[in-house]
Amino acid sequence: MVIAAFTYPFAVKLRLSAGGLYQLNERELGACEALDKLLDCHWGEGWKKAPEWSKILSMAESERELTAMVQRAIETSKSKTLRFAVGRRRRPDAGHRGYD
Repeated sequence: MVIAAFTYPFAVKLRLSAGGLYQLNERELGACEALDKLLDCHWGEGWKKAPEWSKILSMAESERELTAMVQRAIETSKSKTLRFAVGRRRRPDAGHRGYD
């Protein structure tokens, strides 16, 4: 029952996404990717041991968001480098001024 309550909203969102009506954010994608780990985790032992569910879900969502941020930073850096390289032109008479 718990798994169904967790996965049903994602199933609906994935169907909407496939139809172009919704776009999952990075946290939602991370939660979808964490499903196998969630199914394999310890569900706790009452007050003796807390369930691992929240820790696993939090780590998966955070990892997905961090990966997306790093990817965006790399893409931004590449586009700025490309614009800088295209904008700079060498003078035709400028020779190599390094070591002889």
